[in-house]
Amino acid sequence: MAELIVFSTQLGGQQFLAMTGAKFLLARESALSFHLPSNFATNGINRVWIDLTAADLYDMTLMRARGLKVFYETKIEGLHCDQLRSIFIEATGLEVSLCSMREGRTHSSQ
Repeated sequence: MAELIVFSTQLGGQQFLAMTGAKFLLARESALSFHLPSNFATNGINRVWIDLTAADLYDMTLMRARGLKVFYETKIEGLHCDQLRSIFIEATGLEVSLCSMREGRTHSSQ
């Protein structure tokens, strides 16, 4: 259940898929993982895992991997649900919806 909430409300659902190219979504009991296109995101991030913790917070693990070998990994722990989208955008450099692109331009022009 948590993985569906994360995907649909916090990350942006179908718009997220269209904007990021995410594929191979895997929902587990309390987690969601997916792949991003190679060399598309900052630092070559191409794997993302989002886990719901027992404290009702989220941990986001971002990786650059090829096969079973991981070249880069960072883990951001203790995120509230409303932080997932902005942290993902900041960490990957990818917009998750057309709305987030408009919001970014508005903030940068002020």
